[in-house]
Parts: sequence; structure tokens; C-alpha cells
Amino acid sequence: MKRDSASPWWYRRRSLVMLFVYLLGFYGGWWLWAGGFHDAGWEPFYAWLGRRVHVDPTALLWVATVLAFAGFFIRLWGSAYLSAPVVWNANALDDRLIVDGPFRFIRNPLYFGNNLQAVGIGSLATPYGFAFIVVCSFVFTSMLAAHEAGLMRARYGGVYQRFRSAVPAMLPRLIPASVEGSVRGRPSLANGIRSELLSLGLALGTLSIALYGYAAMPWFFIFWIGGWASQTFLQHWVRATA
Repeated sequence: MKRDSASPWWYRRRSLVMLFVYLLGFYGGWWLWAGGFHDAGWEPFYAWLGRRVHVDPTALLWVATVLAFAGFFIRLWGSAYLSAPVVWNANALDDRLIVDGPFRFIRNPLYFGNNLQAVGIGSLATPYGFAFIVVCSFVFTSMLAAHEAGLMRARYGGVYQRFRSAVPAMLPRLIPASVEGSVRGRPSLANGIRSELLSLGLALGTLSIALYGYAAMPWFFIFWIGGWASQTFLQHWVRATA
């Protein structure tokens, strides 16, 4: 039987927490860099790093774009083995312990994808903003994963312990693992896409910057807001028709 016990507020509002992190990273980081503690104009992290290590900033911007898309595709792969209502659910669920697809390489593929996107998208912010976004993402996804792990450990006991021993939490192993007593999944690309419109929007927004420079910043926000709005609409539609 599915259990839907209440999770802490920061888990239930995890999307809003990360939205706040990104906004504060971009705008707060810009204020600190350009008008606060550092007397400099706008300089994104990828350009600052390229100047420091003598690498073409454009090449680093494309690396950031690849990371943004890698995060999206990893989340898409993981979400395809879950379902949109599970990915969107406010509370952590413990009705299935799936060890299939990306879950054979890493216990938290969706959060791994979050962190890849944080590095890639955060590169568009100033160095202060980049550091804030990346640190907050790694800390917050670790909190989310720990909360889910506590529920799974309590329900699945030895099976979860075997899963935990065989599969790393946040850095993928190279060879897929098999865990006795776990559940194999049946992936659905449609479920994955429905679940990941927001992360797709963020990746497309990063691509627009790589292609057209900061003149495309309005398109970055259009893709971001469009992905969020589309995903939110689908969430309400699925709940209303369930």
C-alpha cells in the first residue's frame, strides 16, 4: 500500500527552494560582484574562469551547456522509470524500491542531474553566484536524498541496505548493479518528458546563451518560465483527471 506521509516543508516546497536559490544566485551574485564587495562589471563565471586559466570562454560556455543538457537527460532517464505524479509528489513516497535504468548506477539520478545543471547553469552567473548556486544545490539535494533514504530504510530494511552498499548515492558507478529483492521498472518516455519540462527549459535557455550570447538572456527566462508553467499546468491537469 502506498504511504504518503507528510515530509518536511523544505521537501514539500523543494522546487520553490531551488527557484529561490537560482534567483538569489543570479541577482544577489551580480550585486555582490558588480556593486557590493567587488568593484567590477558583470562577468559570468565561465568568462572569469577562462580568463584565469587562459581558456577560450566560449569553449567553457559550451561545456556549461553540455552539463545543463546532461542534467536534463539524466533526470529524464530516471523520471521515465518513475511516473510524473511520483516525481511531482509533494511528499516523499516509499511504495517501490526500483533498481533499474539509472538507479543501477546511482541511487539518486534526479538529484545528480540537478547538480549537473547547477554547475552548468550556475556558470552563467557571476563567480559569487556560481559558488552560491552550486553549494546550495549540493547541500539541498543531499538533504532531500537523506530524507528519502530514511523512509526507504525503514520500509525495506535489508533490501535497501544491499542497495545502499552496491550503488553510490551521488556519484555514479561505472558498472550497473543488481540488488536482490528490488523491483525492475518499465520506463515510459512520455512520463519522463512530462516530468522534466522545467529541466528541459533550463537546458534550452542555456543553449540560447551559448548560441547568441547575453542578448538572448530574455529567451533564457522565456524557456525557464515556459518550462515551469507547462509542468505546473500538467501537474494540475493530471491531478484533476486522476
